[in-house]
Amino acid sequence: MQSKFSSPVKGLLPLFLIINITVTALAIIAHSFYTQTTTESAQTEPSINITTLANRLNLPMVDALTMYGQGKVKQLLDLTSLLDNDFEYTLYRFNATSETQLVYSSSQPAIDSIKTDQHLVEQGILHHVLTLNDQPIGELIIKQKVMAPPLSAQDSQVIAYIIAIASVAALFILTLAFNMYINTRLRESTNSLTQELKAITEDANYDSSVNEQLDIGLGEVAKHVNLLLRKVQSVIIENEAAQKELYKLQNGLEAEVQNRTLALEQATLKAERASETKTTFLATMSHEIRTPMNGVIGTIDLLRQTELDGAQHRLSTIIRESAFSLLSILDDILDFSKIEAGKLNIDPTPFSVTDTIEEVARVLSSVAKKRELDLELSIAPDIPTNLTGDSVRVRQVLYNLCSNAIKFTSTDEKTQGHVKISVEVAHNTADHFTLRFCVTDNGKGMTQAQLREIFNPFIQAENSITREYGGTGLGLSICKSLTELMLGTIHVTSHAGIGSEFTVELPFSTSGKIKYAHKGALAGKQIIVASNHLEREKVMYRYLSFMGAKITYVHSEAEIEEHQYSQDIIWVADGIDNMDKTNALLRRLFYSLEDYNQQVVVLSKLDEAAINHKNIFYINASPLCKSNFMLSILVAAGLHTPKQIKKTKSLNNYLNVEQARKSNKLILLVEDNLLNQQVLTDQLHILGFGVEIANNGEEGLDMWRKGDYSLILTDLHMPKMSGYDMVEKIRNEAELLESVDAQPYIIAVTANALKGEKERCLAVGINDFITKPIELNALEDTLKRWSDKQNQSQNVIIHQTTALPIDMEAVTKYVNGDKAKQIRFFKMYLEQSQGLIKSINSGVMVNDLSEIIDGCHQLKSISKTIGAQMVSELASAFEDKCKEDELSTDELIDLRDKLEIEYSKAAQFLKEQVRTAEDEQEDELTD
Repeated sequence: MQSKFSSPVKGLLPLFLIINITVTALAIIAHSFYTQTTTESAQTEPSINITTLANRLNLPMVDALTMYGQGKVKQLLDLTSLLDNDFEYTLYRFNATSETQLVYSSSQPAIDSIKTDQHLVEQGILHHVLTLNDQPIGELIIKQKVMAPPLSAQDSQVIAYIIAIASVAALFILTLAFNMYINTRLRESTNSLTQELKAITEDANYDSSVNEQLDIGLGEVAKHVNLLLRKVQSVIIENEAAQKELYKLQNGLEAEVQNRTLALEQATLKAERASETKTTFLATMSHEIRTPMNGVIGTIDLLRQTELDGAQHRLSTIIRESAFSLLSILDDILDFSKIEAGKLNIDPTPFSVTDTIEEVARVLSSVAKKRELDLELSIAPDIPTNLTGDSVRVRQVLYNLCSNAIKFTSTDEKTQGHVKISVEVAHNTADHFTLRFCVTDNGKGMTQAQLREIFNPFIQAENSITREYGGTGLGLSICKSLTELMLGTIHVTSHAGIGSEFTVELPFSTSGKIKYAHKGALAGKQIIVASNHLEREKVMYRYLSFMGAKITYVHSEAEIEEHQYSQDIIWVADGIDNMDKTNALLRRLFYSLEDYNQQVVVLSKLDEAAINHKNIFYINASPLCKSNFMLSILVAAGLHTPKQIKKTKSLNNYLNVEQARKSNKLILLVEDNLLNQQVLTDQLHILGFGVEIANNGEEGLDMWRKGDYSLILTDLHMPKMSGYDMVEKIRNEAELLESVDAQPYIIAVTANALKGEKERCLAVGINDFITKPIELNALEDTLKRWSDKQNQSQNVIIHQTTALPIDMEAVTKYVNGDKAKQIRFFKMYLEQSQGLIKSINSGVMVNDLSEIIDGCHQLKSISKTIGAQMVSELASAFEDKCKEDELSTDELIDLRDKLEIEYSKAAQFLKEQVRTAEDEQEDELTD
């Protein structure tokens, strides 16, 4: 509530107070000067003494009395009184008879004569007898006027202060009164205006007006308020008219809206049908393309296992790469279609970012080498090994960006083309890491106009009629969509003629406790690095310092000689750019290696190794992979020792139908395509199985009824009866049979790559699923899963560790009995190892020893960790063979097959363990 002294006019009361205080202060100052002047004048002495005055008037008065008449006396005394008003005069004359006669008196009443000289000081009266010849002739009485004593300076100031205080109080009271008066008038006017406006607002009666007879300027406000009310009322009237018009229009538009709605529904239905048609078309296209591609790739895989000369092997490689290039284009189109339809999902699983990036780099290293490009790789060592994300999509994004960088970069006489792939930790928390992936090149670059459209589908930076570069123009569009699906960002900076840099930032969560690869593993080990490449020096420094090593760089012979005879050191010799210089260093160190227990890790391209020594390790460092480099250093330090294994048996011989039936290796192949029949038959024969063929689902069903097939390999889309219908009938009829083994193991073979196909297969009772085109190793893995399941009663006994492909006791100790952690490790191993097996197989197919060595080295390490000792030993032997000898194609295939057979056993066992654990978990949830 407002006080009666508070003012609606802000600052009114303070303004009055300031004015009054200022006026009062000025009055005080003026009064102070005034009192000082008065006091000084009041303190001055009288101009003449009363006695002196009487003496001076004595003779004039005697003369005046002796003259005839009294006029002279009066004039003289009046003049004296006029000149000095401080005195009053009385004059008496003495007669001869001594009587007194009053001659003049300015005092009222006149003072009586006493006829003697007498000075009454206290009364201020002087009696002076006038004599002539010693005879009294009269008496002059002078009375001095008594003046009030002047005030002292102190009294004057006190009075001045009292007057000032009284003035301030009076002014303050007047100010408050004036303020109250102003505020009262203003508040009354304000309240009146407020109440009227409130009533108008509550009643919504804008056709009324407020009182304009208000004080203190509010009357003008009231006039404008009334003007506003009139405008509001006019708007309301216009709005009501518009509402009436809209109501009329609404009635007319309802029918049209209904028609439009119906048309929209029809258009939506048509669009949905079109989308379904497109999906069906893509599935059909995938099926129709993958079916002949299955024949091409399958036949090439079979052909490459025969004796081929150099030209034939090169031509078969071109055919195989072209086939996979066509499949890559098809996959891009399918992914783009799924992205458009919003059906592409992200499947996060624990994976190694380092392994994913290195896999991309290894796959593209051969392409970069053909184009004479330098492919560099830099991976931050502080990236955890157990991040969770969609490894397939991360690999797809990086592969597209890197392949584009290689495609648009070239080497000429003036410029050495290079492409760099790097990944760093952008920022992290306790549970999440955001990684920044960068792909940089010094290629042709892009203009600003090209950058604006680079992420649009079917757009290429180079789209001239010459078509120097191939592609669909979908790669970067898919990269952008996948990055956004993974909640990341992608952007590019580029300049024409200089190069481009694509940057992708992706968030990842951690799976369990954060783990790092080989952190502090070297614990102060002395490492001597000989390199003339600044960027590689920086990368190696990061890796080695993260491992806890003491690093020394040498660039001259004197520096080399300083450390040549040091004990227990490891040399890192960079021979990528100049192997001759590195070989000279190795020859110099050759005789001191064993004497001083020194090891040398040589970074090379593996085709330039010239000096062999048990203390010298060659690794493929083009590009320099972090995992390979660290593992090589650990091997050199004696912290990671490969094991030697004995040779295993060769592949099974081909079986005819009867032999296959007796050995439970007879397969019923249900396939309508003649080419695929032949290819699959040859692949199954080379894998040691017998085959009988049915041309469609009906024939397959009849043959199953008549024969005894424990394994059926069937296409899904066939005439007369589809694979789905055939499987459903087989399952229903097998349930009615008494035999325990009546239910066959059914593997679906399809060219339909759309999401949901595998789930549909599993739903109708199909045990496993493989996609065309079928690679030989993939088919072998699938058949191994069936074979292991058939023999699980003899081979898969959880507590019998000696017969198992996995040392379960060692795994249990490693995870400290944590079952959930054990299953998680199994899943991680399966995911990583499958990629490595594919990489090894790819290396065997193209005779790329570096790729085989890399894959075997990593597979050896992770297999040993998971307890797959046989796989680890076979991988180690394969790696050593590739390092030591120039192997023929047959020898490579033989070693690969031995490894894949043992790996299939371990993988099938681990999958059974995972499946059993998941089934137990589902049963617990059901209970």
